[in-house]
Amino acid sequence: MNMKWCLALACLLLGCSNGQLDRKTAAKAIDARFSDDVSGIMVYVGKVGSHCASLENDGRQVPEDLTPEKQVEVVVAREAGLLTVTPDGPDYWQLTLTDKGKAAAPDMERLRLHDYHNTLNGCDYRTVMFAVASMEIVKVIGISGEKDTRSVDFEWRWKPTELGVGLRENGSIYQKLGPEQRKMLHVFNPTDVAAVHIPVPSDDVINRNRLPFKKYDDGWRLQAPPKMNERH
Repeated sequence: MNMKWCLALACLLLGCSNGQLDRKTAAKAIDARFSDDVSGIMVYVGKVGSHCASLENDGRQVPEDLTPEKQVEVVVAREAGLLTVTPDGPDYWQLTLTDKGKAAAPDMERLRLHDYHNTLNGCDYRTVMFAVASMEIVKVIGISGEKDTRSVDFEWRWKPTELGVGLRENGSIYQKLGPEQRKMLHVFNPTDVAAVHIPVPSDDVINRNRLPFKKYDDGWRLQAPPKMNERH
């Protein structure tokens, strides 16, 4: 195969169109941008108790009651079969990942910014994150603009994990939570501010957004604002 046909094949596979911004090229760039926009919950794993503490920047210790039944994220993870809770002395408990939990944790561990290990007041635990849902690009619905700038309109939705399915309105885990637990359940995105709301939306809930592209000497580039973890 000569160079001309190799370049033509590469262009076809990458979705380019003689230097033009087409829907396939735009969708690929947007999908890459949001590939790490994952919403999840954080739980403690190890020895926790009713008299743990956290350390403030000024060195002060702030009391923390980490009784498992009072931590809705632990209740959810336990109900999902991701961890077990066993007594470990008066007012202490051992939180241990199950095999299912160990398999699920890497989905968000790749996004961790730093390790957290607490050994205050007889407690000894680390944090583990479990993914609930990620952003999924459905399709590009239109491209408009001038010669070297374009606006791309696209549709996206939240794609749930197995845990996320359980946290949908009719999900087995969500149904077992009380009104206050549903309100207190904290879901976060470690890379940006956008996070899925609980209950997790169904597949037919489609969101629409618009993002700008700009043409450079090497092709079109997505001009998305920096994510929270990219800001200095």
